[in-house]
Amino acid sequence: TLARLHESPTELPERLSLFGHTRLPVTEIELLDALSLHHELHLWLPHPSDTLWTALRGVHGAAPRREDTSHRHVGHPLLATLGRDLRELQRSLPAHPHTDETLGTAARPDTLLGWLQADIGTDLVRPDGRSFDTADRSVQVHSCHGPARQIDVLREVLLGLLADDPTLEPRDILVMCPDIETYAPLIVAGFGLGDVVTGSHPAHRLRVKLADRALTQTNPLLGVAR
Repeated sequence: TLARLHESPTELPERLSLFGHTRLPVTEIELLDALSLHHELHLWLPHPSDTLWTALRGVHGAAPRREDTSHRHVGHPLLATLGRDLRELQRSLPAHPHTDETLGTAARPDTLLGWLQADIGTDLVRPDGRSFDTADRSVQVHSCHGPARQIDVLREVLLGLLADDPTLEPRDILVMCPDIETYAPLIVAGFGLGDVVTGSHPAHRLRVKLADRALTQTNPLLGVAR
């Protein structure tokens, strides 16, 4: 396939755009590199920090994780600990693209979340001295003793936010979870996925959609066929 792509263009459009990748295996990088010989190829990649992207432009080539020292270029601790996949993706891209542009970000609000986003964007840890409104709830930490309690607290927090802000709608809310298969039945029980029963919790009126579940969990017939 790669040899055929190197020889001549495909029937695909002259310009190709790929959006939203946070990981690309080496085989796909090779495929895209071959496509770019005869097609105008654009990668639109989400990245939290233009500053860090620029700092790592000179770091290329795959490396075993134990030998990867790209974290030494990182200033903000969250980018260092949570940004490994992004750094590995950038290292795997061609060293000399035709263009390499960053599109910048909008102004951040003067809140805890806004400060955190701005600090990550500039890859800096700001000095102390900031003062914030005690009513600022843009960043909250809730300590819960288990998954079931986490779901209980989550639904109360979400209902409170929706009640306090008439402009906020369920479609504006994204909840991220490290292990969706563990939490899925708890979410179904806690939120009801839109099923309203007389006397049920108000959270059952929220329209909730679970994503990224295993096909064997969402389609029982696949489990039988295994």
